[in-house]
Amino acid sequence: MHYWASAVETRLCAGQEVALTGAGNSAGQAVVFLAGKVKKLWMVVRGKRLEDTMSRYLIDRIKALPNVEVLTRTEICGFEGAEGSLQRVRWKNRDTAEETVRDVGMFFLSSAPIPIPTG
Repeated sequence: MHYWASAVETRLCAGQEVALTGAGNSAGQAVVFLAGKVKKLWMVVRGKRLEDTMSRYLIDRIKALPNVEVLTRTEICGFEGAEGSLQRVRWKNRDTAEETVRDVGMFFLSSAPIPIPTG
């Protein structure tokens, strides 16, 4: 889990699928920064829409990124891995309770702390 998306983290996740949670301007900046290097970026947003918490210019930039998918009304519900390495992330839609599991090697937390599910 990473709390910051610097050039070091960007090199570590180049060409991979990554997930990021958050919906503020810092999350938007991290998405724009990471998207140019990663295969796919899943932006997990607990709220209904980015417009409530993020500047319009960042929303427009994110919507123009073909490898970014914004998942609103969604929350992280689990992590899976082995030997200290993240392999998969699970998230759940807050309205439908549908869970999704994706092969994700890096996770970025760009919001207020969330409880980390175990088990």
